[in-house]
Amino acid sequence: MEEAFQKLSDVPGLGSRLEHGGHLYRRWRSGRHLIVYRADGEILRVVRVVHDQSDLEGSDIA
Repeated sequence: MEEAFQKLSDVPGLGSRLEHGGHLYRRWRSGRHLIVYRADGEILRVVRVVHDQSDLEGSDIA
């Protein structure tokens, strides 16, 4: 996961766009995990990390 976070920090536009609640997020798959994040200037804010076997029904952001 550390490598994925570093990669996203270096190139935050890699993830696909995800709009939710009037906000723009991005999501990126790393192995069996989905990383939901926002790039706020120089800061990468990881909002959620979800394992691919997690139940996402009713989830706010996925």
